[in-house]
Amino acid sequence: LDGCGQLDTLGDTGPFAYVVLEGMEKDLAKCMNVLSGCIWKGTKLCIGEAKPNYRQWYALSFYLCIPPHAAL
Repeated sequence: LDGCGQLDTLGDTGPFAYVVLEGMEKDLAKCMNVLSGCIWKGTKLCIGEAKPNYRQWYALSFYLCIPPHAAL
C-alpha cells in the first residue's frame, strides 16, 4: 500500500492510494470489477490500473528513442 497520507502541492492529503496486487489476470480483473463502485467508510471506491510513473515512462521512452508524443 502506497500513497496514503501523502501531501499534494497544497499540503492536503490525497484521496487515493496505490496497491500492488499479484495474481492471474482474470482474477485481478474480477477483483477490480467487484470492488469498483463499492462504498467503503462512506466513500465510493474507484478501482483501476494506475498510469505508469511519469519518470519511469519518460526514461523508457528516451531509452527506446520514441518521441514522447508518439508513445501516448
